[in-house]
Amino acid sequence: MDLQVNIFALNEDKTIADVIYAVPRDIPGIDRVRIMVIDDGSTDRTAELAEEAGAEVCRHGYNRGLGAAFASALKTSLAGDADIMLTVDGDGQFDVGQIPDLIAPILDGHADMVTCSRFLDPNLLPDMPVVKQWGNHVVAGMVSSMTGVRLKDVSCGFRAYNRECMVRLNLMGRFTYTHEAIMELVFKGFRVSEVPLAVRGVREFGQSRVASNVFRYGWRTLRIMIGTLLNHRPHHVFSALAAVSAVGGVALAIFGWIPFLMTGSFIKWAMFSGGFLLALAVLLCLFGLQARTMHRTQFLLENLLYEQRLQQSQTQRVP
Repeated sequence: MDLQVNIFALNEDKTIADVIYAVPRDIPGIDRVRIMVIDDGSTDRTAELAEEAGAEVCRHGYNRGLGAAFASALKTSLAGDADIMLTVDGDGQFDVGQIPDLIAPILDGHADMVTCSRFLDPNLLPDMPVVKQWGNHVVAGMVSSMTGVRLKDVSCGFRAYNRECMVRLNLMGRFTYTHEAIMELVFKGFRVSEVPLAVRGVREFGQSRVASNVFRYGWRTLRIMIGTLLNHRPHHVFSALAAVSAVGGVALAIFGWIPFLMTGSFIKWAMFSGGFLLALAVLLCLFGLQARTMHRTQFLLENLLYEQRLQQSQTQRVP
């Protein structure tokens, strides 16, 4: 069984070599370990030092974002015929010596995708700013509510995927991939598991390019999550909105009609507002039906893409 370790790097020349050297090469159940550094437009010696340390390098000519880096990791892992794809940041926050623990649930057949959890074990809580801890808990709660799977950490980039997950993943976000990947895999019926591991809460050098501004990160992440939810559960979203609109419309209509029993006159603004909300509820139901039809088309197209990827992986293998 082959494992490809993808290390995401943007100007990480101070840590990239140490991360590469620390990757274990002898892992029970793994026949070959391939290390690929995804250099997302670094302007320092990251790529050069990575090659000197023995890793292969996939270079982006400019900074394209973490989502694009994940897409490159996915492409090279499939082309290299990897059975398990692992992703980790090149800043040294994660202990790559724990890779055997992370991939164990996949090797044992208990999970399809595994993510490192920084918050699952109270004894392993990282030392990080309170606002970032709070933000992680909020986002994890939102993803758990949307997917129906209880998760403690959905933002960690130290993860592993089996081959079926790799072939089935189709991500849209360029800013980040962490939440979208989990949501898409859960919606497609894959088993997602968490493994509690000790993680350094803050970078030793530099600062995060993704979460440097908490509010900007939160807004862009929310857009990605809502977009993913609409892609996979559009009829649920429109049905919920229609139900809220219908309840509000009925409540306002009753409020506007009750005075008629006593005075013989309606509260016009309430009646008009109630009628508008009821009409909106009908429109939302129609949108939901249309979205459901489009989702079925998307399902068929993704199955065609799945078959195409399987064929390509069998005919285009990188030694």
